[in-house]
Amino acid sequence: MPPRVHNRPPPTANKVPVHGRERYTAPYAAKNPPTHWIEWSEGERYQDSLKTKSYTRAQSVVESGKDPAAVVYGPTLELPISGGTSVPTTYAQHLTPTDYRRLVEEIQALRNHNLERMWSCCICSVQFNDYSTKEKAAHLKLHQDKEKLYQECPWCGDTNWGFMSAAEQTRHISDHIEMANVEYLDKFWDGLRCPSCNECFKGWEASKIIRHCLAHAPGTTQYCDKCGTNTHIMSSIENFHHEQSCRNTPDRADSIPSPVYCPRCGKNTALQNEVQRKNHQRDCLDQRPNNTWHCNICGINMTGWTTEDVNKHRNNCRTPGRKANTYCQKCGINVGSLDPKSAEWHRHNETCWKAAEPTQSWTNVTAKGTSMQNLMNGWQEASHFSSYHGTRVLD
Repeated sequence: MPPRVHNRPPPTANKVPVHGRERYTAPYAAKNPPTHWIEWSEGERYQDSLKTKSYTRAQSVVESGKDPAAVVYGPTLELPISGGTSVPTTYAQHLTPTDYRRLVEEIQALRNHNLERMWSCCICSVQFNDYSTKEKAAHLKLHQDKEKLYQECPWCGDTNWGFMSAAEQTRHISDHIEMANVEYLDKFWDGLRCPSCNECFKGWEASKIIRHCLAHAPGTTQYCDKCGTNTHIMSSIENFHHEQSCRNTPDRADSIPSPVYCPRCGKNTALQNEVQRKNHQRDCLDQRPNNTWHCNICGINMTGWTTEDVNKHRNNCRTPGRKANTYCQKCGINVGSLDPKSAEWHRHNETCWKAAEPTQSWTNVTAKGTSMQNLMNGWQEASHFSSYHGTRVLD
C-alpha cells in the first residue's frame, strides 16, 4: 500500500505570530476642561434675561455683544428662511429699501414735530416755538421791564409790587393761584344737576349734595344720560364696552354724523372718505374671513353669542357718544330735544323727576351686593372734600 500523501502545506514563518509589533488604535478625544462658575453663571443670567425680554419684545438673531445665534425664546425680528432639516436656517431682514426710506421719513417727521412744540407764557398766554429760546427770553424781559417800570403785580395790578422782595413776590403769586383754585372748586357743582330729580346744585355745599343724593332710593337712575341705554340690564361685557365707547368719550357735536360700525370688524365707517371706504371694502369685506360679528349700532363684538343674547342686546342698544344730559336717567326719554317752556317738558318734570320714588332702604341694597364699606368710604371722601371748603358732613 503506497504511503498516504498529505495536501496540507508545511508551516511557514508568516504564520508565526509576531510579538511586540506596533498597533494602531483610534485616538482618544481630549477631556473637556471644567467650566468655571463665573462663566457658567454669566451664561445662565444671559439666557434668563432673554427669556424675560421675550415676554414683551421679539428677539433678534444678532444681539449686542454676542455671537449670532438662532432665537430660542419667542418670535424673531428677522425673516427665517429654511430649506429643510438637512439645510441650516438662514435669516433675512424684513425691511426693504422702500421700507427703510419710509422709516427714515417717519423719524424725521417725529423730530420735526418735536421742534414744532409751542411754549405759552404763563402771564399773557403768548405762544412761541419751544426752540426759540431768544424770543422767549426777550418776551419775559418785557414783563420784567414792565414790572420795574409800573411797579405793579402782573396778576392783580398791586402797586406795592416794587417794594416786595423776591420771596414776598413768590408768596403773593402763590396766593393768587390758591384763590383761583378755590374759586374753581366753589363753582365746580354749578353746572351739575341731580340725575334723579333734576335739582340744580348751584351754590350747594359738598355735604348737602351728598346727603341729597343719598336720600334718593337706590336704583332710581337706570339709563345713560348720553345714549339712553338701560345700564341695569346689561351684562358685564356690555357694561365694559359701554364705558369705553360712550361714558369715557367726549361729547359728539351735532355737526358730526352718528357712528356706523362695520358688522365684520367693528370699525366706525361714518367718517371714512372715498379712499378709506374702498380700502375697507378691500381689506375687510372682501378678504376678511366671515368668522366675527359686531353690532352695527355700538360696535360690540357679538361673536359666539346666543340668539337670545343678541336679541336682548338689540332691543336695548342705542347710538353711543351724544352730549351729556340728553336722556333722562330715570325713564330714558330724550329730554335734550324738549323746550323747557313746553308743556311736554313740564309734564315729564311732574310725572318723572318729581314723582314719588319706591321705598327701599340702603340695608336691602347692601344685602344685594353693595358693600357698606364702600358707602362709608364715599362718605369719608365727601368729608375730606367738604373740609377743604370749611364745611362738615353731619354724622
